[in-house]
Amino acid sequence: MTTPSLIPLVALPIPGDILSCLQSAGYLYYEDIEHEGSTRRRSSARRRWTLTQGSPADNIVKKFASNTKLFWKAAMSPPEVKTALDIWQEESELFGIVTFCKAIDDMLDGGIPLQSITEFCGAPGSGKTQLCLQLCVDVQIPNIFGGHEAEAVYIDTSSSFTLIRLSDMADACISHCSLIARQQGKLPASTFTMEAIKNGISYISVTNHIQLLAAVFQLSDILEKRNVKLIVIDSITFPLLYGELSSIQRTRLLHQILDELHLCAKKFKVAVIVTNQLTTKVFGDGTSQVVPSLGESFGHRINHRIMLGAERGGTFAAVLLKSAVYPCASVGFQISNIGVRDIGNG
Repeated sequence: MTTPSLIPLVALPIPGDILSCLQSAGYLYYEDIEHEGSTRRRSSARRRWTLTQGSPADNIVKKFASNTKLFWKAAMSPPEVKTALDIWQEESELFGIVTFCKAIDDMLDGGIPLQSITEFCGAPGSGKTQLCLQLCVDVQIPNIFGGHEAEAVYIDTSSSFTLIRLSDMADACISHCSLIARQQGKLPASTFTMEAIKNGISYISVTNHIQLLAAVFQLSDILEKRNVKLIVIDSITFPLLYGELSSIQRTRLLHQILDELHLCAKKFKVAVIVTNQLTTKVFGDGTSQVVPSLGESFGHRINHRIMLGAERGGTFAAVLLKSAVYPCASVGFQISNIGVRDIGNG
C-alpha cells in the first residue's frame, strides 16, 4: 500500500513529455527525485532501477535533484486566490493597444486587450500581418500620448515580417505623435524615433514546430528582462499543419503553446496575438464551410477571434466572431501606404 508520504508525479505540474520520460524510466513519485543520489528507498510499488548513465530521464532527474527545494516550492504552491473585485480593479487599470483604426478600437473597447489571446484569422491578403506590424509600432507610443511605451516580441513562422512596411508605419506614427505634441504645446518625445521603434521589436524567426515551442517557452525570460506588452505569432498555423505531426501530436503541442501563452498574458499583463489560416470543413450531408484552421479545441482556448477579409474597392472587413467580453460586430478598415486606418482617413 502506498504510504501518505509518497506524492505521485502525476499530481505535480510537470510537462507531459518530461513526465512520460520519467515514468517510462520508473520514476513514479516525487521522493524518487528528491532522494536521487542518496540512499534509495526501494518499494515494489515504486520504481524499477533500470536507468543508464546519461539517459534522458537520468539527466532530467539530476536537474531536478540539484534544485529540489525550488522544484518542491513551485510544484506544491497552491494557486493564488483572488476575489472578483480584485480582478475587476486590475482590469480597470489596463487599456488596450490602439490599431489606428477607430472602428476596430471601438469594437474592442479601446484596442487589442491585454491579458488575453486575440486571434486574427483570414485568407492570404486579408490584412493579418499588416495589423500585426501596425500594433508592433503602436505599442511603443509614449505614455504622454496615451500609449504603453513598451516593446513587442514578433515570432515569424511564415517569413511575413517586412521591415519596409514597418518603417512606413513607424514614420507615420512618429509624425502623428509630433503633430499632437505641437497642437497641445508639448515637446515631441525625443526617444520615439525610427531607430528606437525598430530596437523595440524582438524578432524571432521560426521554421518548424520544435523551434516554435522553444521560442514560446523562452518568452517568460524575455518578459522578465524587458518591458514587453505585445507578443505576436504570425502565423501559428504553418509549423503545426505543415510539419510531420500526427493529429494527436499536433493537438498536444498546440495546447502546450496555448498554456504558456495564457500564462505569459496573465502574469506579465501583455496582449498576445496569433494569426491563423482558413480551411474548408466538410459536413456529413456533403455541404462545406470555410472555417479557421486548427480545429474547435483551439477556438475554445482563445479569448477573442477576429475574422479579416478583403472587400471590393480595396477596403477590408474585421468581424468579431467570438469574445467573452465584447458583442459580435463587424467594421470596415483600409490599409494605406502609412498603415491601418479608418476608411476615408488614409
